Amino acid sequence: MLVIDVSVIIVSYNSGHVLADCLDSLSAFHSSVSYEVIVVDNHGADGVAEMLKNKYPEAIAISQPVNKGFAAGANLGLSAARGRYCLLLNPDTLMIEDSLTSLVRFMDEHPRAGIAGCRLIAADGKPLVSLGRSIFSRLETAEQDIGKIAWVTGAAMILRADLLTDTGRLDEDFFFEGEDADYCMRAGENGWEIWFTAVTSIVHLEGESCKRPNGVLYFQRRRGDLKLLSLYGNIWQIASWRIFNLSIALLSSPFLITALLVRFRQEKVRNRIAQGLLGYLLVGRLSLTPSAWLGFKRRTPVIPQQANPTA
Repeated sequence: MLVIDVSVIIVSYNSGHVLADCLDSLSAFHSSVSYEVIVVDNHGADGVAEMLKNKYPEAIAISQPVNKGFAAGANLGLSAARGRYCLLLNPDTLMIEDSLTSLVRFMDEHPRAGIAGCRLIAADGKPLVSLGRSIFSRLETAEQDIGKIAWVTGAAMILRADLLTDTGRLDEDFFFEGEDADYCMRAGENGWEIWFTAVTSIVHLEGESCKRPNGVLYFQRRRGDLKLLSLYGNIWQIASWRIFNLSIALLSSPFLITALLVRFRQEKVRNRIAQGLLGYLLVGRLSLTPSAWLGFKRRTPVIPQQANPTA
């Protein structure tokens, strides 16, 4: 039976314009490790499934009937993965060297490392933040290996398949952002080490996979922040979050409503204002709910349904 070293899992939502470049960069280097590519289409409207069928038939394509968020999409990919390791990779990333071999070799040399992240850089080579030394510390850049940190960003996160047995999969109550930090914290609680390694660099075109303004997405990001606070923070941190975000919503909404009443000639401007208003109103509403004060409960990660590849 063929042993696959690493399963590359990419969750796409209307990211076809960058996904093709990501896949091309993966195949540009003759990796010395065996790998498979799994693409989960989170019910996008950009024809990713057709693109994969026509241009990348070797990729395993999984289509979600509804967008349940990044964590749910990643879990579907994990359920189909056959590799010793799984690499969660954003569609707006680019390989500029044989990162797969470097990351697999690093994990092989560090058997207690359950999760590792690598250097992320912008298109111009500028280092991007990619790690946190504690759950609520400011994200940092790094130029050398750092062991036993708190978490690494899920834009390019390699994890050991054995980790799925005791830690489970990602918490699907996180819709977008926060699931990576939570998963690293859970792995750490189970005795695994979380590493940052500088053995390789991956380009991250931050924001390219979700460029359009989206008030609901802004809300889901803030909700993820709140859930992390309620799981790993204290009641005073939750209260501060509640007061701060409610204040922002109350102060910003009247200005945005007034701006919408002005006849802007550019539809993009009106849409951006409308989405901003929607986001602030949703977050303000969340600030008033009991969960914003009492906090969220940790959900036992659900073992996803058997993935049904479409290609």
